[in-house]
Amino acid sequence: MILRNLPKDKKKCNSLKTMRLIKKVLFAVVMLFCFMNMKCESNDDELIIDTDNLLLGYWEAPEYDADKITFRRASKLPEEGFGLQFKPKGGLVEHASGWGVTPPLTFADRNGKWEMIGTNVIAVTQAHFPNNYTWEIEALTTTELVVTRAVTPQEKEHRALLEAFKTLEENRGEMTCEVTSEWGVTTYGNKACGGPQGVLVYPKTIDTTAFLNAVQAYTKTEQAYNEKWGVFSTCEVLALPTSVVCIEGVPVLQFE
Repeated sequence: MILRNLPKDKKKCNSLKTMRLIKKVLFAVVMLFCFMNMKCESNDDELIIDTDNLLLGYWEAPEYDADKITFRRASKLPEEGFGLQFKPKGGLVEHASGWGVTPPLTFADRNGKWEMIGTNVIAVTQAHFPNNYTWEIEALTTTELVVTRAVTPQEKEHRALLEAFKTLEENRGEMTCEVTSEWGVTTYGNKACGGPQGVLVYPKTIDTTAFLNAVQAYTKTEQAYNEKWGVFSTCEVLALPTSVVCIEGVPVLQFE
């Protein structure tokens, strides 16, 4: 552009216009470059929070205290460390190193599914071990997720059976054996494959009717548990004792 024949004011004006045009072009080029490379303004550290469902998003840096786990909300999954992403519509990404504990650890993303059971239990399903587990939410805020491992319905029934058997043993009372004729034996429980689980020795000085009724009730409960949950067991036949004798104050089973 030839400006020498123009008045000085016009030359200055045209120069300013040219500079402004160059700046606009440069700005447009820079913005386009930034847009294409996602570097104009980094959002990597921006926490995306769904106020309708605080569980959605990224969680990292688990801290363990017995059965309790505390996660910190993150803007993305960590590169070197355990993390979780809860997606809308039940999608789950677990960033983990598997069962390795010796550095260097290799972390990778593993896909799974999650769903809410009730208002505070998270049920997780994955293709890798542990395939299915549940967490009970103790606290959930915009920055923190605190969970405990929730006991499954089967585990609750199993614990109830253990407590019932413990009660059976306690109801036998004093187990010091002095007179052989004052002792009896009964089978208890139900193997998934069929037949009793074992035998119980009991003193006949207790309320034997109530005790044997409780044993029968326990056996029926265990049978129902096995059928409900598809429990497997060994199928060997239990050897039954023929009598009980007192040896050094202890009731001892006798087999022929």
